[in-house]
Amino acid sequence: MSGKFSRDDIQFLLNRFAEIVTDNKQIKFLDDERQKEFEKELSHLKEILPTYKKLAKPDDWKKSKEALKKLEEYQSEQKKIENRISVLEKILSSDQTS
Repeated sequence: MSGKFSRDDIQFLLNRFAEIVTDNKQIKFLDDERQKEFEKELSHLKEILPTYKKLAKPDDWKKSKEALKKLEEYQSEQKKIENRISVLEKILSSDQTS
């Protein structure tokens, strides 16, 4: 959803969601679905990380301004992926212990 919502609209949506998610089975379903999504995302990120590691090696790049800018973008994206992997692994490990 996008657009402008009034305070009342947002409150109504939050109240409806709270009513829907009060049943334990529904909460468990949402948790299971969330975990599946996290696992899927983690798998995907681990799959693409080696490509970014390869692209982010400065030795393989020419020293033009454009190339160095692109290299910085790849290095930045690699760090984001590594950070997200770390967060997902922590979330999934804490979900399994609870």
